[in-house]
Amino acid sequence: MFRYALAFTLLLSPAAAFADDKTPYDTAIEYAELYDQLGDTLLTGVSALLDTGSDAAEVCPQLDSAVIDWNKAAGFYDQAMAAPKDANDMARSSDMVLIDARDFALKKASEGRRIHDANCAPVKAPD
Repeated sequence: MFRYALAFTLLLSPAAAFADDKTPYDTAIEYAELYDQLGDTLLTGVSALLDTGSDAAEVCPQLDSAVIDWNKAAGFYDQAMAAPKDANDMARSSDMVLIDARDFALKKASEGRRIHDANCAPVKAPD
C-alpha cells in the first residue's frame, strides 16, 4: 500500500507544477526516474526485512516488483531518447547519459532477477 501512495505522490507533485509545459521527453524522464526510484526503494525495504530476519516468502514479492520497476524505467529511458527534441524540454540529457541510466536500470533488474531466482523460485505464494 505504501508503494502506491509513494508512486501517487511522486507522480502528482511534478505533474501539478508543470502540467502545461510537459514535452514527451519530460514525461518519459519523469516516469523513468519514478520507476527507478521505486525499484531502489523496494530493494531498500527488502534489505531491511532481511536484516530483521524475515524469510523469503516475505521479501520475494518486493524483490520481484523492484525488478519489474527497473525494467519499466529502462523502457522509459528508451522513450526519452526517442522523443523528438523540443525547445521546451526541461534540462534534456545527452543520449549517452540516458543510455548509461538505462543500462544501469537493466543491470539492477538483471541482478535483482538473479537473486530472486536463486532464492525465491522454490517459494510458493501463500494460499
